[in-house]
Amino acid sequence: MADGWVVFVDNDGDGTFDTGDTPLRVGQATNSGVVIDGDTNFAKFVRFKPNGQNLGASTSIGTISIVIAPEKRCIRFGFIGRLRIDSGTDCP
Repeated sequence: MADGWVVFVDNDGDGTFDTGDTPLRVGQATNSGVVIDGDTNFAKFVRFKPNGQNLGASTSIGTISIVIAPEKRCIRFGFIGRLRIDSGTDCP
């Protein structure tokens, strides 16, 4: 999806939303006051295995930053799928 986001069941396991996949939620691109950015491992997507473990581009550990000026939060993904939300100095 070029602008916006989609949450889907990746029925063929190829990591892309295509024919045969099941869409769960679809959203439009954010307004200009919202910035969502992922580090190298989560720059384009976040996937989860059936056991809850997440999968990034090359490893399962990474961060997604969400800024709604002037506030910023970082969602940190641990190896086993555990999430932690940081703010302030813990969220560079």
